Amino acid sequence: MSLFSTLGIVLIRDLGQGVASTLAGRAPPEIVEHLREILRERRDGLLLAMRQANDRAWLALEIALAGESYAQQVNANPSSNQIQALKGFLEAGWFGKSTIDRARCLDQLRAARSVGTFDATPLSDREVDGVVSNLERYTDPVRRREGDQQTLSALVASLKSKCPDLARLMTEDNASGSPLLAVAASEFFRLALQADPVLATVPVLGVHAAQSEALANLTRFLLDLAMPTTAGSDSHGGIPSPDAPATTPTAIDASVEVQALLAKIRQRPDAGDLQKCAALLRQLRRESHPHALALLREVRQALAAHLSADTLTFLPRGSDRAGVMPARAVALARAIQFSLWDDPA
Repeated sequence: MSLFSTLGIVLIRDLGQGVASTLAGRAPPEIVEHLREILRERRDGLLLAMRQANDRAWLALEIALAGESYAQQVNANPSSNQIQALKGFLEAGWFGKSTIDRARCLDQLRAARSVGTFDATPLSDREVDGVVSNLERYTDPVRRREGDQQTLSALVASLKSKCPDLARLMTEDNASGSPLLAVAASEFFRLALQADPVLATVPVLGVHAAQSEALANLTRFLLDLAMPTTAGSDSHGGIPSPDAPATTPTAIDASVEVQALLAKIRQRPDAGDLQKCAALLRQLRRESHPHALALLREVRQALAAHLSADTLTFLPRGSDRAGVMPARAVALARAIQFSLWDDPA
């Protein structure tokens, strides 16, 4: 079973618990059948929501491990908005008083991520059916917590060979009852379901208010990294803000410009290319442009190809010399991906 499948089981339980609360008083077979019907009819929407939750949860874990230094690692001159939002996320104290070397955990996580260890893969029908059939895991809070602990323990066990220190840290985190990975996945899953007209009606329980606010701060940090809010310029060398009104083209011009930027992104993009492309894609989605989704998929594929091949570097402005901290390029690309997740693809 893949790591995504293991985490996906927890997310299906979240959905199951919501369905069970909606149909309280109905016979268990009826509740199970209704959940199966949702899984059949909304499979694509569910998979998209699970992929989004998976990607964002592992990114949340990575940033929590890096700590406040992450802002400087990805941006030589982070804005006050970025610093404040990142601190708001980290102040939740995700790892308690653990003494495990977080730098080693971070190195192991990034190495595993670079070879696709955490990538989303479809759940098999057998895996889904096994979760759906176990109805008491949704209706009995104690059984539900036990089941999630067992599932997350299995996820940790599968990490041990590639990420021994990270596995130890997650074992301690799991024992605390509020592991970051599970909390983040559940919250981002709940938010992602709201984009689906049918799934949005299922009352999936949210996480603790303080945890939800911490994750909202993480979202603000990443969105500001992707789309800086500083008037007239961003924090990547004075590139004009892609949201500036003077540069907003018509939908037709935007489509043409995205295609031109896409050609550059496939070769060697700079920070401005990525940020401007994200702004234009969001404009096309708002205006329901017929090619918006196709362009969105192509941009994501181009970014994914760079990230998987570790070829993403930015050139200093006015220079032909490569080598501006690849970590910043990777972080910005992930922030762009994060900002574009709100659109279905």
